[in-house]
Amino acid sequence: MSASPSRAPVDLLRVPGLGRFLRWKHARTTLQVPFLLLAALVVFDGLTGPADAPRNAAGVLPWIHARGFVALALLVAGNLFCLACPFMLPRRLAKKLFPADRLWPAWLRGKWLAVALVVLFFWVYEAWDLWASPWLTAWLVVGYFLAAFVVDAFFRGAAFCKHVCPIGQFNFVNGLVSPAEVAVRDPGRVRVVRDEGLHHGALRAGRGVATATGRRRRAGGAGTARAERL
Repeated sequence: MSASPSRAPVDLLRVPGLGRFLRWKHARTTLQVPFLLLAALVVFDGLTGPADAPRNAAGVLPWIHARGFVALALLVAGNLFCLACPFMLPRRLAKKLFPADRLWPAWLRGKWLAVALVVLFFWVYEAWDLWASPWLTAWLVVGYFLAAFVVDAFFRGAAFCKHVCPIGQFNFVNGLVSPAEVAVRDPGRVRVVRDEGLHHGALRAGRGVATATGRRRRAGGAGTARAERL
C-alpha cells in the first residue's frame, strides 16, 4: 500500500493481525457476509416496514450511511467496497450451480454498458425519488442480486464485475482521487491465467496459459484472461 511517491509503501501482509487476516482464505467472505445481512435487512424493511423513508432501513442505510462509508473509504484507502462486496456471494453460488461456460458477447465488452447503467441509475434516482421510496429501494437491491447471479450463471469469468456492475465502475473512477492505493507487492509473482478453471498452477486439459509478458504456452483451446496471485 502506498500513500504517495515520496513515502515508502507499507506491506499490509506484514502488519500484525491484519496481515494474518488478509492471508486467511475466508477473509473476504467474512467481510462480505455482514453486508449481505445488511442488504437483507434493507429488502425486508423496505417491503414490510413503514413507507416513511426516515423511519425505514431501506431509506436510511443505502442512501445515507452506505454512501457516507463508501465516500470515506475512497478518501482514506481507495475502493474498499469491492473488497467486501456482497454481490460476490450470489456470483459464487451461480458458478457452483451452473456451468457458466459461455463467453461474454463481443459487442457488450468494455465499460460502455456499465457507464450507461450508471447514467440510467442517476436518472431513475432523480425521476422516481428512490431515496424517498423504501419499497423501490428494496426491489432495486433484489434486482441487483438477481442480475449478479444470472450473469455469472451463464458467462465465464467475472463478467458481471467487469462489464455490468455500475457500482464497481463508479467506485473505481472515484478511487483515482484517493491518496493511497493497494498494489501488488511483487509483480514478478503475478501471472495471467487464461481460464477460471486454473488455480495455483493446476492446468486442466483444453486450456492455455499466458505469462505476465504475454507469451503463451499452448495447451489447446482458448479461455478468458485474468490475473491470479500465486
